[in-house]
Amino acid sequence: MRAVCPGRKTSPRLLKGIGLLEIIGALGLILPLITGIAPALTPAAGLGLAVVMLGAVVVHQRRHEPVIPPAVLAVLSIAAAVLGFVILAR
Repeated sequence: MRAVCPGRKTSPRLLKGIGLLEIIGALGLILPLITGIAPALTPAAGLGLAVVMLGAVVVHQRRHEPVIPPAVLAVLSIAAAVLGFVILAR
């Protein structure tokens, strides 16, 4: 049987994977615009990060933890993606 966090039904490996995806998504939002390399990837990173953050909402809800912080970050990620697509369309 795999190890899980004490008293939780979520494996530590899953939590570390989600955290890594959050960091990669945040870097994907920032680095293309700062470096000027492939800025068209920023909206895609925003959508990907939004999906990850919506998954984080589910994980937090299952663990009976506050869901507001990841929900707010999911909304901000969606807003970043929409704004990125609007800017690219110009």
